[in-house]
Amino acid sequence: MHTLGHQRILASAGSGKTYQLVARYLRIVDTLRKPDGILASTFTRAAAGEIRGRILMRLANAADNATEREKLGVELGHDGLSREDVLNRLILLARSIHRMNIRTLDSFFASIVRAFALELRVPPGAQVLDEVQAAALRAEAI
Repeated sequence: MHTLGHQRILASAGSGKTYQLVARYLRIVDTLRKPDGILASTFTRAAAGEIRGRILMRLANAADNATEREKLGVELGHDGLSREDVLNRLILLARSIHRMNIRTLDSFFASIVRAFALELRVPPGAQVLDEVQAAALRAEAI
């Protein structure tokens, strides 16, 4: 199995970060054959949703278009990637969409706190607020 180490992508807006993240995610899925072992993190919910959507659209476009399928095959290191191969990858991700860990850093850390609440001595019922909840509480307090 090809080893894929951890990677961080830092670049300015419009430089192709999302494209690189999508390609990397698909390479890792191609290697592992399961999305639940992958964490793709970003700073906003919108960015996380965009990445998830682009992953699925990239596969759907490759399944429907021979040129896109060929480009995807090159990125994945598979010459002659068939439509059926791409559809199988798309089906795998569609069936596992609830296991795709494409999320904000805040939500990732909040899930760790919830998982280890007793060990961290977090009081029962405590919650980590996201920016929307925090803004609503501030408005209510004011």
